[in-house]
Amino acid sequence: MISKTHWALLVVLATGCTETQVPVFTRAPSAERFPITVRGGEGAAQYDPALGWSPRGLVIAWCEADGTTQRLLLGAVTDGGTEVLGTVLDFPHSSWSMPTLIERPTGWLLAAQSGPGNVALWFVDPEGHAGPGRDLGGDGYEGHFAGVRLDQGLFAAWTSGINGEYDVWGGFIEEGDGVTPVVDAGSLTPGLAYEFQPSLARVGNEALLAWGRHSSVINNNLDTTWRWVGRDDAGGSRAQVQSQRVAAVGGGSESAVVLWFDDETDAFVGARIALSGALSQTTSLGAGAGQLSAAATAFGDGVLLSFAARRNSRSWLRLVPVAEAGALDGGVWFADGSLGSAREGRPSVSGQWLAFTRFDPDGGSHVQIHPFGSIAVGAPCRTHQECLTGRCSAGACTEALTP
Repeated sequence: MISKTHWALLVVLATGCTETQVPVFTRAPSAERFPITVRGGEGAAQYDPALGWSPRGLVIAWCEADGTTQRLLLGAVTDGGTEVLGTVLDFPHSSWSMPTLIERPTGWLLAAQSGPGNVALWFVDPEGHAGPGRDLGGDGYEGHFAGVRLDQGLFAAWTSGINGEYDVWGGFIEEGDGVTPVVDAGSLTPGLAYEFQPSLARVGNEALLAWGRHSSVINNNLDTTWRWVGRDDAGGSRAQVQSQRVAAVGGGSESAVVLWFDDETDAFVGARIALSGALSQTTSLGAGAGQLSAAATAFGDGVLLSFAARRNSRSWLRLVPVAEAGALDGGVWFADGSLGSAREGRPSVSGQWLAFTRFDPDGGSHVQIHPFGSIAVGAPCRTHQECLTGRCSAGACTEALTP
């Protein structure tokens, strides 16, 4: 098990790369050794992180570009000294984005957008080693892969486009030989409307599917739409004049929370979804900062949301904990959550770990990994990782970036 105070450096070796192109995990020069930063060599940029945490360890996937080549990289951070645990996953494409890690009983499923209109899959063991990759295997466009682990297996959904018709497809990703994923899928949203960009969350042993549907009000806009998988009568849709674009969903102990971006108000909006499919507690959570992606994870008995909002004219990460019996309000600024220029920071959150892309003034970018806790702003603390803001100063949790 990985503790929050005992860390190793991880070096990820890239076959065929020069020494200056090898990405390296480095730690902050403090006693707590946070944040952990991954940087490449001169001219290389890191972006689009995906975290996977379990009691067995912390796994991360991310993308890297050096001006001529884009790579997908995978690694793990472990106790016990410097180890080579990572690899470059160059099967079989050269352009990568939006990786995601979904827990399996014995590791993870890694999915990533590989080139235009294709998704690639790998099984990954708890130490961060990947088996043989495979394409998702559809007949047309594939993208926006999402997944959730249920008792009966790993359930996934994605956008599928055939002959210009877009639909949400999904099904179980089977173990097969235990090395290469096997896909058993079909349409989850049959009908005449275009359906895009699914997200999934688990409550109990049920999966909530949320996605964007071509608007019933204005053509080519999107309505936020949701349904509990397998129960056609347990869902709904939110139609407005401007697009309502689903960003993330998270599952608590008894209900789910959906987060979407409202183009009309230029803000993220959250709401609770009951097992009946009813929507409630619709709440504006923060002015947008030019970024539309977000993340959600189980947190206590509820959900934690993470997204980029506008803070003093800058793009900054905001964390919003939503207790099962609580309201959708509040939230904190993550103390070290400045994303730099208003570009896509794409946060990833798993367990009590947060990763995001920080953009540098010179146009480059790197990935940062932070632990965080549950202690509220102003409450007593001893270490940064005890605080929801990721910052403890003068014995109290704070949103300010102070020593």
